[in-house]
Parts: sequence; structure tokens; C-alpha cells
Amino acid sequence: MLAVVLAVVLQDEAAASSAEPSADALQPNDSCSLVRAVEHQVTKDSVAFEVAAERLGDIRVRQLEGILALGERLFVPALHGERTACLCAHTHEIAGLDLALIVKTRRVMKVRSDTPKGLLDRKHSQTRFELTRFEPESEDVAVFVSHYWVVSWDLVEPYFSESLPYPNVHVVFQRGASGVFGVVRRKFVRCIEGRDRAFGASFRPGGFYPVAQLPISQFTDRRALLDEVFGADGLMLEEAMLATHDQAAQIARFESFVRDRRPVMDEAASLVGRVVDRIANDRTLVKVEGVARAAGLSRRQLERLFGRYVGVSPKWVIQRYRLFEAAEALVSRPEVDAAALAAELGYADQAHFIKDFKSMVGSSPAAYARRAS
Repeated sequence: MLAVVLAVVLQDEAAASSAEPSADALQPNDSCSLVRAVEHQVTKDSVAFEVAAERLGDIRVRQLEGILALGERLFVPALHGERTACLCAHTHEIAGLDLALIVKTRRVMKVRSDTPKGLLDRKHSQTRFELTRFEPESEDVAVFVSHYWVVSWDLVEPYFSESLPYPNVHVVFQRGASGVFGVVRRKFVRCIEGRDRAFGASFRPGGFYPVAQLPISQFTDRRALLDEVFGADGLMLEEAMLATHDQAAQIARFESFVRDRRPVMDEAASLVGRVVDRIANDRTLVKVEGVARAAGLSRRQLERLFGRYVGVSPKWVIQRYRLFEAAEALVSRPEVDAAALAAELGYADQAHFIKDFKSMVGSSPAAYARRAS
């Protein structure tokens, strides 16, 4: 983890009463208090500081705020502009101690640039909310987490966001609405209003079970409170995640939480993930029996694994990915014939395709194509 470690000193109360200490405040003083900053990732726009005070005397809140202002003034400008920055180590000798400011070469957060699939009103949703997605920062966490997403909005009137859900579990942080969201088997509809923001972690299929150690079918079609899943640790995590809007700090905090639970991707969870990936990418897999055969399992074995590690059936996952493709095709090729599209996606007949599409999306393929265009 590339991070910033900031070590600064605070002079005695009389000498450091200013709300914004000058650079002179970094000089040694016999009665100083040591203020240590916690390691935090550097982003392209800011340095996140968490300050812990070691009480060697009276430290007032405004003095700590002054140190933060000084830290931002001294160090953030040096990190703006260039994608990679490296500052030399700087040492202050205080009371016989060597305290170093160490800034390592930073890593810019990796933003996902691919178009998100599943949004059923993409044309209008782009004007209603802002969606940004990030790759996991740590390779060990990326085994379990697919990506992070941040949604923010500022609306005069309520807006109903509609989407086709993926077979992923999401851990979401939003005031009054945090929780573990299991796979939703129907079209997902969410009303957003006023001004707000949500941060979410999308787990890979099979990736949440090693973290929660609970059958994923427990979460299907519902939201579980964080303390229901993680106990008091879940509430502490929620408090920390909602205390900042710094996306890098949130990602770092969440990855630390996942790592502390010491999850292990067992062979069954790994297998389920590979099977879901194959369903997503192989259009020829349109029957559960074919998927089970490709995985070297019986149909019953495959269904049990999906219930435990994904939360939905293999049949549901097959259907969902084919409907993703259908929705994308109807947006990009509104003139496409429903019968031809049904055959292209592996349906035996047009009637079954229209029935599945309507039960999931809420309208016929033709009506959806007209609305999307």
C-alpha cells in the first residue's frame, strides 16, 4: 500500500495558539506534544489525514485543525498535476527522536472506464446521478472484490433508477441505508431523491462467502444490516466509512476490514467464480446441464454450490446474462427482430424469450427498445 506517513509536532499551548501554525511550528520544543498521522493512501487530488493525539499537555481541537491546514498547504500542492510524485524524506530531530516525513511514490486510483451494463434507462440516468467505479487497490482483496462504486446525486424531484442486477453481493454505505445487499432476482428499482451519496463494494460471485462465512442464499432478495453480518465490527466499519467522502480513504479502510477477516478463497468458491465467468462469456451455454458438464459436476452439485456461494440458481445466472445481452442489443440495434435475437441468445422460441424479458424488465423487448431510443 502506497501511503503517506506525516509526523509533525505541536509547540506548547501558548506558542501554538494560532489556528493555522506557520512552518516555524515544526521546530523542536521541550514541552511539545507529538501528533502522529495514520498511514493513508495518496490520491491524485488530496492527502487524507487521520490525526491521533498523544496527550503530553493540553491539545485543543483548533490546534489540530491548524496542523491539518498546514499539512495540506505544505504537501498537497506538491502532489497535484503529475500522475506520479515522490518527495524526499525530511527529518526533524525532536527531543532526541528522529521523526521522518516519508512520502512514497503514489499510485493513482484505477477508475473503470468500461460502460456499466444493466442500467435500463442509461440515456436519462446520466443526467440524474454520477456513477464512478474503481478497481480494488490490493491484489489480495481483488480476489474477493470485483470493484467499488460511488454514486452521488442532487435532485429537485425523486428519480427511480432501474437496473438488471448481476449475481454479486454488494456492501453499501449510505446514511440510513447501509447494509449487505444480496442478489435481487427481479428488476432492481431504487428511488433516489434530494442530495446524497453512496459508496459500495461489489463482490465477485463466490467472493463474499469467505468474508462472511455465511451461505449467500441468506441474503438473496434482501438487505441485511451490517451488524447482523459482522457484529460490532460492522457498525465500527460503517461509522468510519461514513465519516469521510475521500474515496481513496474509504477504499483503504474497506480493504483493511476485508484483510482483517483473513478470508480464504477455497476451491469451491473459486470454481463457482470460474463457472459464472464462463456463463457470462460463452453464449453456447444456455442449459444448466451443459454448464454442469463443463464444470465436471452433476446438476445437483452445481445447484448446491450456487446456493451456498452465489445465492441464486445456475439457471437464473444463465438467463440473467442472456437478458443483459438482449438489453444491450436492443439499445444498440433497436431495429433488431425479436425472433432473430431470441435465436441468437439460445432461446428455443421467441415466445419464451419475450416472456423472460418481460418478467425481468417489466416491458416487452419492442417497448423497451422504443423507450431506450
